[in-house]
Amino acid sequence: MLALFLSCFSLPNEIKSRTIYTIVTKPVRPTEMMLGRIFGFTAVGTLLLVPMGIASYFFVTRGIDHSHEVAEIEELPDGGYKGVTSFDRNHSHEFTIDPEGNGLTEFDRGHRHVVYKSGDDFVVGPPEGALRARVPRYGEVTFLNRAGEVAAGIDVGNEHRDDGYGSAGISRFLGATIGARRIEHGYIEGGTLCAAIIKFDGVTESSFPEGLPLELRLRVFRTFKADIVTPIRGTITVRNPDNPAVESEPFPFFTKEYIVDEHALPLTMKGTDGSTSRELSLFKDLVNDKQQVEVVIRCLDRGQYLGLTKGDVYLRPAESSFWWNMTKAYITIWLQMVIVIAFGVMFSTMLSGPVAMIATAVVVVLGFSAESVYDTRYYLDRGETMGGGPIEALIKTVRQDPYTMELDLQEVPLKIVKGADAVIVYSLDAIVTALPNLPKMVGASEYVASGFDIYGSLLARHIVATLSYVILAFFVGYFFLKTREIAA
Repeated sequence: MLALFLSCFSLPNEIKSRTIYTIVTKPVRPTEMMLGRIFGFTAVGTLLLVPMGIASYFFVTRGIDHSHEVAEIEELPDGGYKGVTSFDRNHSHEFTIDPEGNGLTEFDRGHRHVVYKSGDDFVVGPPEGALRARVPRYGEVTFLNRAGEVAAGIDVGNEHRDDGYGSAGISRFLGATIGARRIEHGYIEGGTLCAAIIKFDGVTESSFPEGLPLELRLRVFRTFKADIVTPIRGTITVRNPDNPAVESEPFPFFTKEYIVDEHALPLTMKGTDGSTSRELSLFKDLVNDKQQVEVVIRCLDRGQYLGLTKGDVYLRPAESSFWWNMTKAYITIWLQMVIVIAFGVMFSTMLSGPVAMIATAVVVVLGFSAESVYDTRYYLDRGETMGGGPIEALIKTVRQDPYTMELDLQEVPLKIVKGADAVIVYSLDAIVTALPNLPKMVGASEYVASGFDIYGSLLARHIVATLSYVILAFFVGYFFLKTREIAA
C-alpha cells in the first residue's frame, strides 16, 4: 500500500504545485524523472521490506522452538523402550528407543524429536524437520490396473478432469493451445495387481552416496470404514527398469496422510535377481546403465485405495537452507512491489493521483483474477455450464438459481446474455493476458510453507517478467511525460 500511494501521488502533486517546473528548466530529462522515481520508491520499499523479512525469519524460527520431556516410558522385551512425551505447545509425541539407547519420535505438527538415553535419564532433543527446503527429483509415473497391465490410475470420482487452460500466454489467448491443464490423481486398489511405477533418472552414486531418500505424500480413499485407528498398509519395491525380475523385497509402510512420509532405502537390500534370492546392490543390480531406477508402490488392504500424482513420490538428493529459501520468497514479494511501483509511476504521468491509484489497484486486482478469467473462458469455449459469464452469474444470483444449471430464459434473451458475456470474458481475457500474473509470484511462498526449495528457474522467470513490465511501464510513462505540457 505504501508503494501504491508513493508511486501514484508523487508526480501529480509535484506537477500541481509546479515543483516539477523548476526541475525541468535545469534541465532534467523525463528519463531521469521516471527512473528516479521508480528506483527511489523501490529503495524506500526495500528499506521497509528487509527488516520485515528478518523479523519474520526470527518469528518463524522462534515460534517452533520448544521442548518436551518424557512423560511415559515402557521397557520392551528386546531391551528397547517406547513412550510418550509431555504435552507442550498443544501436542505430544510417541517415540521408540532401540536397545542402544537411540530413538525418534513420531512426526507431529511437521516435526519430530531425537530421543536418547543418557545414564538413567531420557533426553528429548529440539524439534527437527520443521524448517525444510527440500530439493526434490521427480520421476515419470505409470499405473497398472487390476490385471497388472499398463493403464490410467483408477478414478474414484472426478479425479481425471480438465480444469482451465494449460498456459496463460499468447498461444492460449489465440486459441492455439490444445488440451487443458489436467488434474490427475491416479489411485491404486489394494489387494490386487494394481501398482504405481515411478521411474527416476539421474540416480548416481555421487548424488545418493547413502542410499535413496524417498518421500511420499499419498492420499487414501476408503470404500468402507474398517479400522480407523490403523493406517492403510502399502509396500515399496525397488527394481531394475531393464529387467523387472531383478527387484528388492517389499518394504512395508503405513500411510501417513497430510504429512511427508520419509523412507531411507539402503545401498544394499534383500531381493531376487529373477532366479535366486540374494543381497542386491542398489547401483550394481537395481540401477541400469542409463542411471535409472524404478520404485513400485502397492496397496495391501483390499477395498482401500492409495492415490498419488507425479509430485507425490520423489527422491530428495539435496536440501537447501531454509533461510535462503525464505529469502527467495521475499524476493518474489519485492518483485511484486517493483511492478506496483512501475505501474503507479506510469499512470501518474497521465492521470491525477487518485485516478492513478485506482488504475494501479485495478491492474493488481485483475492480475490476481487472471486464473479465474482463464477458467471462465475455457468453460465458455467448451460450452459447459459452470456459472457462465458475469451477466449470467448475476442473473442466477438474483434469481437464486444453481450455477450449474442452464439459464432459464427465452431464446432471444438467452443469446443476448451469452453474447454479452462472451464479449466481456474475451475482453477481460485479453487484458489479463497482458497484465502481470501476480498469483504465480504469490504462489512461491507456498513452496516455503510446504518445505520445498524455490527452484532457480522459477525465480529467474519472475525476475525476467518483472524486468519486462518495468521496461514497458518506463517507455509508456516516458512517452506521456515527454508529450505533456508540464509548465502550462
